[in-house]
Amino acid sequence: MGEFATDSTLTFQQRKVVNIGWDTGIIKGMTVSIEAGSSDEDQREVRSAQNDGFATVTFPGDFEGDCHITVKGSKGGEQSGVCTVE
Repeated sequence: MGEFATDSTLTFQQRKVVNIGWDTGIIKGMTVSIEAGSSDEDQREVRSAQNDGFATVTFPGDFEGDCHITVKGSKGGEQSGVCTVE
């Protein structure tokens, strides 16, 4: 059987992780959609999570800069912010 990983595959240790949090009183529903991008207009869904007020967003190890993040509840509510990845 061939190997699945390629030279361009990053291991977990080669990635940067940012912890994010939100107000579960504003974000409604059991789950949330987390969107990220270089601007508010450039966002795309990067993951979904339980609506417990906490999640992580993972970036390639060589990424540096600002990232716009929006958390949307499955039953309504939205919070946005900007994080700096170093």
